[in-house]
Amino acid sequence: MSKLHQLISPTLSSFLMITGVTLMAVALPIYLENLGYSKIMIGAIAASYCAGMAYGSFKIEPIVTSVGHIRSFCAFISIMVVSVLAPVIFDNFFSWFIFRFFSGLALGGLYVVLESWFLSIGDKKNSGLYLSIYMAALGLGSSLAPFFMNIHSVGAYTIFIITAIFLSASSATLSLKRGPVPEIGEHSVMTISDLFKISKIGVIGCIISGFMISSMQSLLPLILTHQQFSTAEISITLAALIFGNFCFQYPVGYISDKYDRRNVMQVMCLIGIIAYLCAILFYTQFSILYLLCIFIIGGCVFSLYPIAISFTCDQIEQKDIMKAIQGLLLVYGAGSVLGPLAISFALKFFGSVSLFLINGSFLGLLMFYIIRSKMLGKKNIEPVHTHNIMPTATSIIPELNDTEEVL
Repeated sequence: MSKLHQLISPTLSSFLMITGVTLMAVALPIYLENLGYSKIMIGAIAASYCAGMAYGSFKIEPIVTSVGHIRSFCAFISIMVVSVLAPVIFDNFFSWFIFRFFSGLALGGLYVVLESWFLSIGDKKNSGLYLSIYMAALGLGSSLAPFFMNIHSVGAYTIFIITAIFLSASSATLSLKRGPVPEIGEHSVMTISDLFKISKIGVIGCIISGFMISSMQSLLPLILTHQQFSTAEISITLAALIFGNFCFQYPVGYISDKYDRRNVMQVMCLIGIIAYLCAILFYTQFSILYLLCIFIIGGCVFSLYPIAISFTCDQIEQKDIMKAIQGLLLVYGAGSVLGPLAISFALKFFGSVSLFLINGSFLGLLMFYIIRSKMLGKKNIEPVHTHNIMPTATSIIPELNDTEEVL
């Protein structure tokens, strides 16, 4: 119970932080379009944000270990608040592009601080419980954030002020916490070619997952705006997308521990393809069927990333797990950068339906590759690590169980 008490401050900070971050992410594309920015420019700004997050999660660990977690958290929050408010003053493409990169970089650092904090409190027997609390805080904050778009017009500065309030509150909550400072292991990484030799499915799954998640989060609000959805309807739709992630993660993770992870990924791809095809039929108007499609898409797309990482870790030695994870995060970041850029070009030439068609096609390619690899006679790889739920695009991954067998 005493250890659970230590989770109150970081859990509250996680909730407040992700609420502000998600609110900014879903409102900014609509705000920029109201100012006359093209879809390609908005996609480039979203890609800059994803690139900053990938770089921050990959390179910023030495700062955390040198100055401590609480100071690092406050510093990263300060950078993010500046990155939220400063471009509103200059209000041009170049300023948004640069400041969104630094906002993403700060977010990568915040994930380092928060995840390592939760991991330091628990051990192998209860780390899953503690991380589920962390995941619940992130999921709740992400689901509630879109509803704050209804407080004022999305085109007004109120959204940025509300975002800054949430971010500042998260810093105040954690800065008052006193306790042991977690330590982060030595920074190291496998090369992408090494990872590809170890697990082609894992690498491909990570890059496709990053592509789909970033494109859905950054460009779906624009599509809904073009379909004359109200601000309230946009909020509900985005909440359904993120809530699908929250609801799917745990049962999908449990099933992937019991069966071949490739089979689970294959089924998730199939369900996602069907949901994307149905969304094409219903996306022109707000309805229960459309929300159900978006909910299922969110669950399938967000669940692929942790399964892909777990599948890769099943095939390597325990000492190499952290190296592999760092490389997979870099691959995921690359997909996150490519997603908004590629889809924004497609939206310009082929219309709103291209978001669903392209993402559904990538799911089909991944499913085809999984089937092909199984038909080539590869041995089934039994799960030797327990599946761990983790927030998307974070940089410190939960401890995995000791390897019983290396295949």
